[in-house]
Amino acid sequence: MFSGDIISLQDKRTGIEYAGGGLNRLRIYMEDAGSMSAWIIGKPKRIEDITDVESVKITERGPVRACIETVKKWGNSKFIQRTYIYRSYPRIDFELDVHWFESGGATTDGPLLRVIFPLALKNPRFFCQVPFDVIERPTNGQEVPAQKWVDVTDGSNGIALINLTKYGHSFENGEIRLSLLRSFNNPDIYPDQGIQHIRYALFPHKGDWKNGVWDEGDNYNVPSLSTEPPSSALGKENASLPEESSLISIKPDNVVLSGLKESENGDEMIARLVEINGEKTKVTLTVPSAVKSSSRLNLIELPLEDAERLVITGNTISVTLQPHEIVTLGMKIER
Repeated sequence: MFSGDIISLQDKRTGIEYAGGGLNRLRIYMEDAGSMSAWIIGKPKRIEDITDVESVKITERGPVRACIETVKKWGNSKFIQRTYIYRSYPRIDFELDVHWFESGGATTDGPLLRVIFPLALKNPRFFCQVPFDVIERPTNGQEVPAQKWVDVTDGSNGIALINLTKYGHSFENGEIRLSLLRSFNNPDIYPDQGIQHIRYALFPHKGDWKNGVWDEGDNYNVPSLSTEPPSSALGKENASLPEESSLISIKPDNVVLSGLKESENGDEMIARLVEINGEKTKVTLTVPSAVKSSSRLNLIELPLEDAERLVITGNTISVTLQPHEIVTLGMKIER
């Protein structure tokens, strides 16, 4: 009987095999009723993989991607796993619909659902993205928080597990683990009950997390949406907008945009930039129209005293960021 797990994941660009066992495996940890709560993961009294497979089938096979759907059962619950593989894109996307009807009690152990990814990388290091930074964590199996992704690398190759609103991760003995659902007993004896829709993804890459992982995590959590401008229906000769344009662009890649908004007083555009690689960097920011003025601000959008003078050239602004620095810019641009 097929399990629906990925038993081999080879990067055709490098020949590297990432799978050290079945990837995307669902596992239940029965937490000790006497030690678990909403804030504390109880000591596991029993651990078992979900192996009751109802069906495995291909539900999508097109020019862009294919989908394999697996249906599994455990206890009172049902699990519908979908694995999406793209023809020309290295990311693997996962969807999981869970009909979760498990519970724990004061004297009844409660199940914790995790998804498991055993990896074949030797001497791996474990990195976690947190707000505005990346932290290396120990590989001792302790659950730790991460925001949009975690990454495991041997220095030459790596693989990131990107999540969407599921933040509890752990890594031990070559396994990445992501916590999905729990049935603790305090203060609510029926947490997570009902139908849950969960998404996450794998992203193999060369080197470490600095090789595109941050951008991939942002793209997965806030995907780009495409639209056709009304003018394009008239043909290129009559189009009033270009086929390609950007509201704002930033170079080099180790500086990212974490926020863009109208100022509180309504007369400026506010951009917040973050340096992510730990390198002093001169940044060029490009906006659609000529910049009338720009200055560094603090977090509540007040001017900073003795701040570096910005270099403005047409619709570009140049500013220097220190390693891991967060910078807020206020800009007045022509409309």
